[in-house]
Amino acid sequence: MDDFYSLKTCETMHILQQRPEERVTTETSVEKFIDADQLMRDSSFGDTNFDEAVQEQAGLMAHYGVLAAKAERQAAIKKLSLEALEAKLDKEIRDEAASSGTKITETQIEKAIKRDSRYVRAALAVIEAKTVETMAKNAIRAISDKRDMLIQTGSDRRKDMDGTLRVMAKEAAETRANSLRDRALAIAKGAEH
Repeated sequence: MDDFYSLKTCETMHILQQRPEERVTTETSVEKFIDADQLMRDSSFGDTNFDEAVQEQAGLMAHYGVLAAKAERQAAIKKLSLEALEAKLDKEIRDEAASSGTKITETQIEKAIKRDSRYVRAALAVIEAKTVETMAKNAIRAISDKRDMLIQTGSDRRKDMDGTLRVMAKEAAETRANSLRDRALAIAKGAEH
């Protein structure tokens, strides 16, 4: 087992000796894509900005759809990079063990891979990328929920307007009827004289 740990000291030299196309890079930075404060602003509306919110809705769905696709792509790339790194580390460990004549088990290889700082960083990047992907999907749900609320609010406004128009039409009809009645009475009184 001690021979196995000495393999780690040769790890850096082995990587440096590889040709550039053989090196597996695991970029661990993860782009966030979603600004929570901006999402809060984009997913809300009020009576004062209802018309503006309706006009912007399709653009917001497209915008957050693109961000969700980018987040999904990022998560897939991070996962693929982790798998490639795992295969690379597996090969490195096996090659080092073979060259030193050390017998190593599958369990030891697996544990060595999972202890490698590059693997840990790449695994954390996968977790972070999946978190960002989930946030982006939730952002689409929030914008979709806003769309549903806009539709319902628009429907409620139309009903309110229809009710107001009916009341106004009824009042106008009553006013016309009263006016016609008053004129008819005036004419009838004028005919009596």
